[in-house]
Amino acid sequence: MIPDGDLAGQPYMLTDEMWTFLVKHYRLHEGAREHSWQTAWHYTKSMLVRPQKWGKSPFVAAMICAEAVGDVIFAGWDANGEPVARPWPTAIIQVTASTEDQTDNVYKALRPMIDTGPLTDLIPDTGETRINLPGAGWIEPVTSKALSRLGARVTFVPQDEPGTWPGGSQLEKMADTQYRGLAGTGGRPVLITNGWDLAENSVAQQLAESNEPDVLVDHTKAPEHLSYTNKVDRQKIHRIVYGDSALKLDRGGNRVTGWVNLDRIEAEASKLVKKDPNQAARFFGNIPSMGSGSWLQPGQYSDRVVVRERPKSGPVCLGFDGSDVDDWSAIRLSTFDFHKFTPVDHLGRRTIWNPALTG
Repeated sequence: MIPDGDLAGQPYMLTDEMWTFLVKHYRLHEGAREHSWQTAWHYTKSMLVRPQKWGKSPFVAAMICAEAVGDVIFAGWDANGEPVARPWPTAIIQVTASTEDQTDNVYKALRPMIDTGPLTDLIPDTGETRINLPGAGWIEPVTSKALSRLGARVTFVPQDEPGTWPGGSQLEKMADTQYRGLAGTGGRPVLITNGWDLAENSVAQQLAESNEPDVLVDHTKAPEHLSYTNKVDRQKIHRIVYGDSALKLDRGGNRVTGWVNLDRIEAEASKLVKKDPNQAARFFGNIPSMGSGSWLQPGQYSDRVVVRERPKSGPVCLGFDGSDVDDWSAIRLSTFDFHKFTPVDHLGRRTIWNPALTG
């Protein structure tokens, strides 16, 4: 059931985009006939990247309902050669986020989905911090502070906004711990996130850039030639990235499909663009971007570099950047017409070195 809002209590209907993601996530490996159920999946991790208010949290809550009591494990083939499935004997699900408030995005959508829908008799115990499942399983919200819970033999782990989990942080360690636990049970994670800050090397960014064949990254992107700071382009971007979630009305003003009012999104985005265009692009345009503390966007410098022959003689300015034990030293030269280059020694070696390596 739809958990809240004007349509609360009505059947929760998946969009075509959602069905497409599910078909990919539950896709079997090409050689599934020769695999056990634990290795039959084509993808071992799945990530859905969509803008704010697209509906990621209710969608993953619906997936949790299925993983809790539904037939989601590959169980062989029927007489017609079609795949069949069975439920987890003991489903253990951790709704994971950076903070308790963040886990509420999914958990508080999940509880009314169960309590007001057809699963209420099957899952009668839906507490504020734990939902007990048949077969001695459970669903619980988890953050990096709850280290004692991270050793559980989890079967499904939805991770909310891993685009804000910086590389090298406790949150990344939490994610790695959960992935190891899932590997032991044959379970899998689903990550849901907005576009990320490219300066943070987040868990989501690492997964997106891994290019591993067993990782599904479903990331709707607008064409790169569209500029998010241009109003006309921005509206085109919104129509693309919000997709099926965009509200469509009939001539009488009645809702036909969708729920996101793009005019309202544009009103908020246009204000945020003036203060922080990169943040607006991330949250509403689904575009990973550098944070406001970054000087240049990726490629912005290299796109303007003009390669030319080094001058043979003439006056130059020299710059030296000294190092500590954990970074590098460098000498750079610039001609008076701003041609910058790194000098080399008589062996053609650049004058950049790491004192930790050279002493």
